[in-house]
Amino acid sequence: MSQHSSAAGTATMNDTLPVARHLVKPHPESRRLPRIVLEPDDVRRFLEASSHITTRSLEYVPYSRFTVTEVAQGIWGDEFIQTLHRLIEDRHSGGFLLDISAASTNDEELIRFITALAYAIGTPDNDVLSGKFYARLPVKSQDVTPQSSNLFQPYRTFGMHTDGAASKNPTTDWLVFGKTHERHVKGGRNRLLHLDDWRDVRRFSEAPQGRKPFLIELPSANDPRQQQWGNNVRSEPLNRPIFFDWHGHLCARFADQFIFPKSIEDAAYLRNFVESVESDPKVECVTIPVGSMFFLNNNYWLHGREVFEPHPELFREIIRMRGVLNARQP
Repeated sequence: MSQHSSAAGTATMNDTLPVARHLVKPHPESRRLPRIVLEPDDVRRFLEASSHITTRSLEYVPYSRFTVTEVAQGIWGDEFIQTLHRLIEDRHSGGFLLDISAASTNDEELIRFITALAYAIGTPDNDVLSGKFYARLPVKSQDVTPQSSNLFQPYRTFGMHTDGAASKNPTTDWLVFGKTHERHVKGGRNRLLHLDDWRDVRRFSEAPQGRKPFLIELPSANDPRQQQWGNNVRSEPLNRPIFFDWHGHLCARFADQFIFPKSIEDAAYLRNFVESVESDPKVECVTIPVGSMFFLNNNYWLHGREVFEPHPELFREIIRMRGVLNARQP
């Protein structure tokens, strides 16, 4: 029998048990993002029921990703899935945080749990840095050069941006980061800014450059950043505005390193944009411990990262997934 074929039986077995509860509570570090609270025993039940599905299976057998979602739905019920959709789509929150460290901090189990939630709300893209539906993003003090991408630079602020700014199809509606490992880590918190909290959002969205198409282009193949990305990142040059509307809401796609202005005025606009979002007093700094994660609506939030305090053996790894939102079931 296939290692995946027992999932239907697992879901049927869970149907005989009471639906596990989930709670939505405020998060102490965020004015907008709530935290979803699950009972550790229920998370362990999910991990045990899905333990036959390995990370290798998730990578090689696409339907297994929906199988772990089915297991989660069998344990927490349809209302839980609807809560995930509601929080990620809601303009006010635009996401949520969730911590399963009381049940597990194992990286393979965290990948499985994140996959279950990700496929409940949408369809992840193949990540350009890995060629898989997820990517492991390590930051370490060793082997860092001045030419390294800011994504992997521990001692530089990783500037505020959205994901998918240079993607051909603007389908990066959501993203999730889950922390799998950290050693000798101080600092490096996630920096978040919701568009509705940005004090200068109207100034920049209503400026002539706000809806003006800019040239968007990724680094060339011989650029050190491309080499660090494994030369997996390929895209034709695009012309795309920074601001756009999605479901009647103002949204943004922005990554300063990929936008090429063609005039002094446009360059000044981009420089002032960066200075404004980086200095905004409503930027939140959110900590995610090992075994925890946050989901963001990539249309509503900009994100970045603080610098880490120097340590010769610093190491931190997160799992990233991102993709398009599925239509919510009625």
